[in-house]
Amino acid sequence: MSASVPTFGAQVLAILRADGYQPAAWVRFLGNSWEQSRATARDERGLVTDWRGITLGLSALAMGATSWTGRRHGARVAARAALPLALATLAQAVDLYAHLGLHRAPDAPSLDRYARLGAANALSASRGLAASWIWTRQVAGVPLDDTEFLAAVTLIVATDIADGAIARHDHLVSRLGAYLDVEADLFAWVSIVLTQMRRGDLPPWFAALILARWLAPAAVGLTRSFGTAAPVALGAQPLGKLAGGAQIAASAVAWVTTARADHPDARRWHAIKRGTLVGAGIILGMATFRQLTRLIRR
Repeated sequence: MSASVPTFGAQVLAILRADGYQPAAWVRFLGNSWEQSRATARDERGLVTDWRGITLGLSALAMGATSWTGRRHGARVAARAALPLALATLAQAVDLYAHLGLHRAPDAPSLDRYARLGAANALSASRGLAASWIWTRQVAGVPLDDTEFLAAVTLIVATDIADGAIARHDHLVSRLGAYLDVEADLFAWVSIVLTQMRRGDLPPWFAALILARWLAPAAVGLTRSFGTAAPVALGAQPLGKLAGGAQIAASAVAWVTTARADHPDARRWHAIKRGTLVGAGIILGMATFRQLTRLIRR
């Protein structure tokens, strides 16, 4: 049996490692990766057409969010948030373009790509835009108010539920979809947690648990991908899905508790919040430990 041909990504990572991660090696790595992305774009015009549509959609959402911010909080706040949101949207579009070559079935050859991006990837991209709106408002010094925060979190949760189901229905499950899904979830939940901590919804210890849940596995995965010849995927596990549900429940209960602070049932909601945070914290800790153990042992 003949040995499998290394993928382009494996080849350039091997060169990067061999060059000792010197600055010049990173420049060559980025240049080679961009040339590969351009080659994919030349070969897959349908993917580029869909990419342009998604980029226009993200731009429209970003402009709508800026307009909403101006009407609700004034032109000065909107101006402070506009540039970071524009840069985040541009970075998201470039990131999607650079990874078009991943839009193939998980076990398909590198050249056997799907012809269209599909609705599922558009939904994942919109989740990333919602995350950008949350953190750029943090940068502007005016975190999302209750109405805005509820709208952003609803969009994030709804797209997180829907994108995988749509991809399976359309027979467009791909490496790109998995990459965008994990990336959008990472940025979305880090943004949500930081906002809720600033609002006073979540105590620092619970926010630290959620950040560790998302950032620690991502750090290990990136280290393995760039530092070894055996990169790993951050696949979903039953305990991880349970942790995701517990995280959503804790964030929701914390938000409601803050919203009910001036109502007669405030004490009862505080008790519910304490119990929910403790239970969710235990599940998050177990899931993080389990995933880190699996990643390190691979």
